[in-house]
Amino acid sequence: MDLSSSILEIKGIGKKIAEKLNKASVFTVEDLLYTLPIRYEDGSVLKDFVHADFDKPATYFVRLVEKKPRRYLKKGLSMQTFVISDGARKGEMTFFNMPYLDRSLKVGEDYYIFGKPKFFRNRLSFSAPKFFDEAKQKEALAVSPVYPVLGGVGQKATARFIQEALRDVFIPPVVPRYLRMRYGLMTEAEALKVLHGPKQLNDAKVALQSLIFSEFLCFQLALGRFHQSKSEAGFSMEKTDLAEVILSKLPFELTEGQKEAWKDIQQDMASPNRMERLVQGDVGSGKTVLAFLAMATCVASGHQALFMAPTEILAKQHYEEAFDLFMPLGVRVELLTGSTKESKKKIIRENFESGICDVIIGTHALFNEDLKSDRIGLTITDEQHRFGVMQREALQEKQSKSDRLIMTATPIPRSLGIVMYGNTKISSIRTMPKGRKAVQTTVINESGLKGAYDFMERFLKSGQQIYVVCPLIEENPDFPLHAAEAVYKYFSEDRFKNYSVGLIHGALSSEEKNAVMEAFQKNEVQILISTTVIEVGVNVVNANLLFVYDADRFGLATLHQLRGRVGRGDQAAYCILHSANDSLKADERLRIMERSNDGFYIAEEDMKLRGGGDFFGTRQSGTVEFRVGDLFENMDIMRYAKVEADAILEGGHLNANEEPDLLKAVEAYEARTRGI
Repeated sequence: MDLSSSILEIKGIGKKIAEKLNKASVFTVEDLLYTLPIRYEDGSVLKDFVHADFDKPATYFVRLVEKKPRRYLKKGLSMQTFVISDGARKGEMTFFNMPYLDRSLKVGEDYYIFGKPKFFRNRLSFSAPKFFDEAKQKEALAVSPVYPVLGGVGQKATARFIQEALRDVFIPPVVPRYLRMRYGLMTEAEALKVLHGPKQLNDAKVALQSLIFSEFLCFQLALGRFHQSKSEAGFSMEKTDLAEVILSKLPFELTEGQKEAWKDIQQDMASPNRMERLVQGDVGSGKTVLAFLAMATCVASGHQALFMAPTEILAKQHYEEAFDLFMPLGVRVELLTGSTKESKKKIIRENFESGICDVIIGTHALFNEDLKSDRIGLTITDEQHRFGVMQREALQEKQSKSDRLIMTATPIPRSLGIVMYGNTKISSIRTMPKGRKAVQTTVINESGLKGAYDFMERFLKSGQQIYVVCPLIEENPDFPLHAAEAVYKYFSEDRFKNYSVGLIHGALSSEEKNAVMEAFQKNEVQILISTTVIEVGVNVVNANLLFVYDADRFGLATLHQLRGRVGRGDQAAYCILHSANDSLKADERLRIMERSNDGFYIAEEDMKLRGGGDFFGTRQSGTVEFRVGDLFENMDIMRYAKVEADAILEGGHLNANEEPDLLKAVEAYEARTRGI
């Protein structure tokens, strides 16, 4: 069995379980093994009640001294309390709806319990701790991985399947031995075994760093291979007369930041070399206008342009703006997305290939479709952080000589830009259009929810609309966080039942999402419950309040993107960030959002706070293309990976004779990331 084998080859996984795992995008042995623990329960720390840890769970050796009668709190909910002692002090442990414990736990016997206590009625109290009898000391004092629930497959089952796979799978070493020796890394096989069953947490940290280096090395090699294959020669596009006409028709004047970025783009496009430019600017800073001006220059110079957006909503929005702007000037613009009918796609492809169509605006469909034309002079990727790097390269492959413009509203610190984009030139728009108001941001905890709901009620009565963002789609017993479906039910049936409430999330089809968004844009829906699917591409001027549940679970860049959905008109705009996390670090991060509306400042502060970070518990999902590493937290590893990848490519060592396993891994990485 190898990494590409089907999960059906793993002992214990039958067709029904495989179907559940497939729903969580787990199809191969590799998919399963790279489902890494979301955290670890460190049972190796043994404490007594005098030295109890109230901040994190630990293991306690106790004797059960009394069983209290079961209590029935309300219909369907029972509670049972057991009195325990560590030999010096007494405490309690409480369980809900677990009547069988009355038979299995015996007074006078000793147990290891794992949990986080609190003081209740002058006594230590544990709510539903894990427990082990004395014979299971080894298991009780172990470091245990905690997994996400995969399509309804529980954690214990997931852990069992992973261990079965690890016993039988062959995992070739990807990172060359000399690099493992240089940086003190494990092989990928060793790292996965440790991560799924560490003897101590420090081992898991080294294992994770090893996998991150492996992934980052493949990423940098894939990126380097692409750039090696590309010629520096490009098209010289210097006719700006069409762009000047568009500028004269704009109802506003470009800001100083826009003018500087436009000057950079003009110089790049006029050059005989290929343009590689990243334009970064805050939400609402006016990057789209620059994209339209670049497209106008491209078309006026006798070429065609492709503009790729991450969502159909955003692609349609750009298309409508471009249509109104370009069609009166004789420039033909088309929209191409996944939901475009096949008959229409065929016509668009033919018109593009024959030169009848000048500009296509679309989604991933732009590189998935067989679009052919030697006249492609410009490719634009909007909201680049929503695409895998290899996806952006696939768009570029339509015409290797074409100029490339990448746009992002997620400011990238200079040090990060170097490792992500190499020699790509960067233009930064730091000035905002006149009249753009700062969004008033407030951080609240659980006690502030009632006041927030009352404020939202008054806001709705004024005729305006609200975004409500949740971290989960559906409730998950392993994550006590707000889920969009549950919040939708509460809002629509209870707290805000007098208003129209809509629900949108990534599991809906494009047609369903578009229908909900259209209703929201028409004010047929007053409250939109959502996940981060609204992070980009939504422009509803009447929606000027954003409420985010469990905001501490989002990166600051994402929160800033979400906040950019409000304050797009003349009205005052508000953002309420809710967090039940009482840690000082979480509060400090969110207060940055209160202090500033400047995305560049927020990005830098986020990096300072996250730094190398805690490898477990706070590690975020990272950018689209990385399944293990996180650019912010692991930037130092990325720097080393880039240095080593550059050396390998310059020396010509990435081939079937010298580094066959590394070459296969890089090719697999390229294939995987293009298919995201």
